[in-house]
Amino acid sequence: MITVLINPKGGTAQAANAVANLQQLLATRLPQARVEVVPRGDQLTDRARAACADGSEIVAAAGGDGTLSAVSQALVGSDVRLGVLPFGTRNHFALDVGVPLDLGQAVDLLASGTARRIDVGAVNDSYFINNASIGLYPQLVYLRDQGTWPPSKMVRTYTTVFKLALVAKPIPLQLQAAHLNMKEMVWMIFVGNNSYNMGIYDTGRRAALDTGQVEIVAVPARSRWTLVRLIMNAVRGHTRPRYVQRIATERADVQLPAEINNCDVALDGEIRRMDGPLVIRSVQQSLWVVASQ
Repeated sequence: MITVLINPKGGTAQAANAVANLQQLLATRLPQARVEVVPRGDQLTDRARAACADGSEIVAAAGGDGTLSAVSQALVGSDVRLGVLPFGTRNHFALDVGVPLDLGQAVDLLASGTARRIDVGAVNDSYFINNASIGLYPQLVYLRDQGTWPPSKMVRTYTTVFKLALVAKPIPLQLQAAHLNMKEMVWMIFVGNNSYNMGIYDTGRRAALDTGQVEIVAVPARSRWTLVRLIMNAVRGHTRPRYVQRIATERADVQLPAEINNCDVALDGEIRRMDGPLVIRSVQQSLWVVASQ
């Protein structure tokens, strides 16, 4: 059985008749699928768990990266396959895993059932399929989403970035991983599920999703001018190596200061408050994804 969960609030889902057109496409090309529109993002994981309990062999998510991440929470470690219907704004995960961005082609691939195993990343007991971060980025997401002007989310992101560059406060962390024991003030720690090819803030791509490692990029808090230069480079699409410490590892441990019991962690763009210490790890080949080989 195939279950398709549609997020009607995804990036491209909000276009006129987008959801209805997708439903019609599924009815025509995948008539055996059970299709459900999930009105709230916080319901996606539970609906995916319910689909697994009902015997679905494939649970497909129609939405952006946040939708796919929410559904994957229910599938990690099981034999149920994640189907990817790119219905978001950027669709990073679909691009990296090898799913066509054309919805018709993605539905045809879903019908084929061809699947492969990939890694997921984890912070404590929560999973991510793209990336996680501590520090500046969770602050950015929170502040950006509090406002409604400018109406463009992309423009709000850039304006918030430069506001943060002026007022951001570094956080003291101790990070231990293979060949790295760092204890200092940092602007942020970025964690990729496998290695990204380009800068940590841009639309970087991953050549592989099954190396069994997470890539950790720590941005030490030097001068505020260094932070401004880092952001300027990131907006242009690259991060200069001398501004960061970068390591690929199977596991890392992050100790928070004694006076701080928890912190905000962004997991695939969703902010969660998590208790320390933080254990960051690769959960190797733990997710089946319907994708071209």
